[in-house]
Amino acid sequence: MTFDLKKTKIYKAVSFSKLLIFGSLRTWRNLFLTIGIFSLVISIFSYMLPQLGPVALLNYAPPLLGLACIFVALGFSFLFFEIFYGLYLKYPRIEDNENVAEFLDFDSAMVMDETLTASRLMKEESVSTNALLMALASYEPAVTIFTRIGIDQGQLRTELEKSFNLNWSLRGFSFFGGMPNLSADMADLLNDVSGLRQSHASERLTMLDLLTSLFDHNAIFQKIMIDRGLDKNDLSSLAIWYESNVKYLEDRKRFWTLENLLRQPPIGVGWIYGYPWFLSHYAADVTRQFQEKHLEVKLIGRQKIVDQMEQTLSRAGENNILLVGEPGVGKRTVIMGFTQMIAEGKALSALNYKRVFELNVPLITSSSKDVSEIQGMLISLLNEAVKAGNIILIIEDLHNFIGALGGMGRVDISQMLLPYLESNEFQVIATTDPVSFHKYIENRAEITKVFEKIDVSESSEPDTLAIIEELVPTLEDKNKILLGYDAIKTVIESSDKYIHTVPFPEKAIDLLTETVSHATSQGKRLITSQDVYDVITLKTQIPLGNIGTDEKEKLTNLESEMHRDIIGQDEAVKAITDTMQRLRAGLTKRGKPAGVFLFVGPTGVGKTQTAKILAKTYFGSKDKMIRFDMSEYQDPESLDRFLGSLRINEPGQLASAVRDNPFSVILLDELEKADKNILNIFLAVFDEGQMTDVFGRKVNFEQNIIIATSNAAADMIRDMVNQGLDPSTQKEKVIDQMVSGHYFSPEFLNRFDEIVIFHPLTQEQLYQVAELLISALVERLRAEGYLFKPTTEVIDYISKVGFDPQFGARPMQRAVQDKLESVIARKILEATVSKGTEFGLTLDEIK
Repeated sequence: MTFDLKKTKIYKAVSFSKLLIFGSLRTWRNLFLTIGIFSLVISIFSYMLPQLGPVALLNYAPPLLGLACIFVALGFSFLFFEIFYGLYLKYPRIEDNENVAEFLDFDSAMVMDETLTASRLMKEESVSTNALLMALASYEPAVTIFTRIGIDQGQLRTELEKSFNLNWSLRGFSFFGGMPNLSADMADLLNDVSGLRQSHASERLTMLDLLTSLFDHNAIFQKIMIDRGLDKNDLSSLAIWYESNVKYLEDRKRFWTLENLLRQPPIGVGWIYGYPWFLSHYAADVTRQFQEKHLEVKLIGRQKIVDQMEQTLSRAGENNILLVGEPGVGKRTVIMGFTQMIAEGKALSALNYKRVFELNVPLITSSSKDVSEIQGMLISLLNEAVKAGNIILIIEDLHNFIGALGGMGRVDISQMLLPYLESNEFQVIATTDPVSFHKYIENRAEITKVFEKIDVSESSEPDTLAIIEELVPTLEDKNKILLGYDAIKTVIESSDKYIHTVPFPEKAIDLLTETVSHATSQGKRLITSQDVYDVITLKTQIPLGNIGTDEKEKLTNLESEMHRDIIGQDEAVKAITDTMQRLRAGLTKRGKPAGVFLFVGPTGVGKTQTAKILAKTYFGSKDKMIRFDMSEYQDPESLDRFLGSLRINEPGQLASAVRDNPFSVILLDELEKADKNILNIFLAVFDEGQMTDVFGRKVNFEQNIIIATSNAAADMIRDMVNQGLDPSTQKEKVIDQMVSGHYFSPEFLNRFDEIVIFHPLTQEQLYQVAELLISALVERLRAEGYLFKPTTEVIDYISKVGFDPQFGARPMQRAVQDKLESVIARKILEATVSKGTEFGLTLDEIK
């Protein structure tokens, strides 16, 4: 491999460009033509209409005419040079395949020329990647690219000039001789660049290829990228996007290419078909919209589906299509892409004369209250389509028109459609979703036999990224903003991770548009990943992005904050807080819930209370805890309630609750009492972080902490308590008892991140529990204006009467209610205590 820029033809374009004083042929051309045309107009005006102008103007007419001829000639000369420069010098043939410089496009050649200049000014013995970075930071066409990455080019250039002790304004032309010496890192970079060119099948090397390879070979640039949350793969994606846009724009200009000239629609063929009056009134002519409004659809990742549609609709016989896919996967885009092929004459010859209409069934059904009149109108419309002979009809959401007649504007058109669907003169493209297909269509053999079912699955992440990249220029132009590539990347990743009610690509598109709207409402012009995180947080209440001071303090002090309300149980609190800190730092493993814990221990020791305090302390509210009493789901009939049922068209309590609260604590109280089928469902949830509901939709648990409580092995725990043993130190025995007692299987227990044995509370801890409960009572009374001050004797008494060896501290709330609240309520009614005056209670009063 060699690198000799001076021996390449592209270097002529680089040198020619630098010799233009004002930097552009276009500037000179416009200047000369403006002066020339202006002079020509004035001189003609002076000759032809002397009576309208001052006589003195005639004296200047000949010089002005001469001036016009000179400057117009110069303008056209520069136009010639511009064409020569733009079409020949900037796009020379590749002659030496061994010279890497031969493959440089104009911009990358300019950058490499600037690199040689920078290296000389930096007094390097061999050209390094630092010089390349400096050149890229100083090359004006790279401004948009750097801004897209999230780098302020001016600031970067200033920082680099200070780092390299370089005054870039002193640079001159790079009249270097011979082949430059390359440093080892620069030679490796050029090798990588050559590999990149081959990987994306490009003839030329671009600036972005240089940037992408620079990531691996320059520590300064690598740190800049990592600080912005980007990596080499992101640079590669940006390079592909940039080059595909350039190629697309260039291809559109080349109307003379063979691809654009071939497969044009047959002229006049459509004239032999009839004019469809009913269709023109009750359906939209989609083909005409493409032809007249010059609509354009770019299919990404869907070409195989379009090809399958093309093959099906062009063959003889019953050839109708039913597209089945979730709302938001792009069924309509597929249909529009297929229609565009027909409108542009790029479909198979049998389809190029077809007209695609979108049937507006709701408009037809709402046009009359008489069912027979509606049926007659539909039959007339279908007869008209058959008579025309070249109609493809789009019926969206076919399931809405199959079933009982009437009601809510709904009419069953399936029986009317069937004879026409069997005709060779009429075709239908219908859409539905998987749930509706199975519920309304699949069991109707007479319908399924006349349709070719084509599944439209959710777009992949790479395809969704390409779709988003297609939308970005339009959004930027409309809103006068710039989307950083980190924001584009975060839209894809965040919509995949946090939005589970809508499939790709719709959820990514929705998130992108919401982010743009949110950022522009705040006056922002550069949209970054933090703006995406802000929108996700608003939608889901999941804290994302930069960790603020308040949140950082909350996370740091989470353990101590939880201990204020949870007495003892250090093991449980430590396990929970460690999980929350990993979750917020982004270190939790994808494909699993944020945390899965089994709390086992005597009743009344704080298992449920721990889950409540976590929801309040970190998630912000006790409402962020989704609680299920699993004793309510002990029989097979309860499965429909918990998991959902197609029979009653209910999604299920679990799926609905998690979709409504994707960032929350899920508490499964007394899990051992649940039906075994429910435990099997949770076996998959704990392992994979998701489940599929009865309608085939995914429910994601990746942002949930799942806490299950159990009284399994309660007899063993009670025996340990009676013997004065601490069950938390006997975990293995407790687990063995749960398995041997057939409460849980070993594989089920292995799915938990941690099995926490809650130990009985000591007398000192019971005193602290009593303090907490009484303090809560004091605050409630204070809110009403009563100042209750409990004594240590009262607290100690409540801690003793409110404890039961078998039920722990659970009876303590009842003791506070019976012994304190009742007495205080009686005193308030008797007016023996008054607002604003401090009072207390004696032991005699509460015993």
